[in-house]
Amino acid sequence: MHHEEERRISVEINIVANLLRREIDRNHRKNLPPEDNTISGVRWWLIAYLATNQQQDIFQKDIEEQFSLRRSTVSKGLTLMEQKGLIQRVPVAYDKRLRKIVLTPKAIALYEEGAKYSAKMEETFRSVLSSQEVDQFFQIMEKLKQILIT
Repeated sequence: MHHEEERRISVEINIVANLLRREIDRNHRKNLPPEDNTISGVRWWLIAYLATNQQQDIFQKDIEEQFSLRRSTVSKGLTLMEQKGLIQRVPVAYDKRLRKIVLTPKAIALYEEGAKYSAKMEETFRSVLSSQEVDQFFQIMEKLKQILIT
């Protein structure tokens, strides 16, 4: 059996995801106050998503779709983030049933700190890949996501 045949794409993706998660957690422990350094990777992505989309109303359903997460997972995560003072659920005038998700000033400050680190990580990743490899990476990831979505 060739070495190529022994390698598994799903295993490699999982390994890289775990390593990235560990690196992010290590950075949080190093740079954030103890009460904030336990924020999980998913919650960090959510804070970043909300911070970069502040000009529009974001609802729980949008988060479920954006991150391909189940309703119960998002609901629990948002409740915890609300308890930690990271988000508020604010009613909207045009539909009394809906509550948009808004970051608190505390979360915005955390985002700004995290954005610096994220930019550094992105720069590190791109520094070892050619522009062609970066393009190929995103093409491959898109194909894999499409398989998993359908």
